[in-house]
Amino acid sequence: MGKKEKGKVSEKKLPWNIILGTAIGLGLGVGVTFITDCYNGNWIGYTAAVVLILFGTFFGYWVGKNGGFKLLFHDDVYYRVGGYVAFGLILFLCTWAIFFFLVKKANLMYDTFVVQKLFKQEIDNGLGPWGAKIFGETWKIGGKEYKVAEAVGIWGNVFWFTVKYFLNHLVFVIPFIFLTNYVKIGKWNLSAIYFALYTIMWGAVVGTNSLTFPVGENTMAGPLVVFARYGLWVWFSYLLLMTSTSQMACLVAPKWTEWEWKKEGKFWPISFTPDQKEVFIYGLLFLLASSFAEARIFVYYNF
Repeated sequence: MGKKEKGKVSEKKLPWNIILGTAIGLGLGVGVTFITDCYNGNWIGYTAAVVLILFGTFFGYWVGKNGGFKLLFHDDVYYRVGGYVAFGLILFLCTWAIFFFLVKKANLMYDTFVVQKLFKQEIDNGLGPWGAKIFGETWKIGGKEYKVAEAVGIWGNVFWFTVKYFLNHLVFVIPFIFLTNYVKIGKWNLSAIYFALYTIMWGAVVGTNSLTFPVGENTMAGPLVVFARYGLWVWFSYLLLMTSTSQMACLVAPKWTEWEWKKEGKFWPISFTPDQKEVFIYGLLFLLASSFAEARIFVYYNF
């Protein structure tokens, strides 16, 4: 009989990425239900709580299964989006918690560009009378009569603020996302740094209730709900635009400690894969939709 070869018994390692990701996702899901108090009230609240908990758990499991931080550098743009959503939301919630529970300074970020924009926000009261002169005093639609001055005044302002908000966002998107994506150090495009700072600023704004809209009596859940109505979609549109253009890097350094720059690729024209182009278009559409949502809220509370 031949000698039995002594093979090394391979130790099975626990899938810590999956365990940690699932645990964090579960914790965030449960935490958000308590923060927003959505489990109270009626069946809609309880259903929302179950959805949040299950979604958080599943999303955490998915992030852990696919390598955690490795998702941020995945070749597939949709996996990159998932990674940035996961770690971006964790950064936002941690920042929110620090400012809400520790800093406790109301309206601390009220005068920042994130809240006040680059232009003066004033309702144009002349749109309603102008509409009444052009289209008449009343409209009859479906057997109902509507005042033209009121309708044009509201929706004219909503349209005008949507355009201004969209252009306002592009003022930041073009230099701080598109142009910084041309510079890459190691695996990181510089746009990721701006996105992290932007996320921290939103966390500070919501944590200090520095929003321009009323948030109700609940000082914890109110600002988060208002943020979810428009700010979350602005943030997500920035994320889509950043991840879909990360391939633009043409000035590259190997490490943060070794800035030996070399040129890779072309500055123009920009090359997109079908998936990258799709995510880029989604980003612009989300940005337009979130601009409309913010404009609608602003006009509703200020008209």
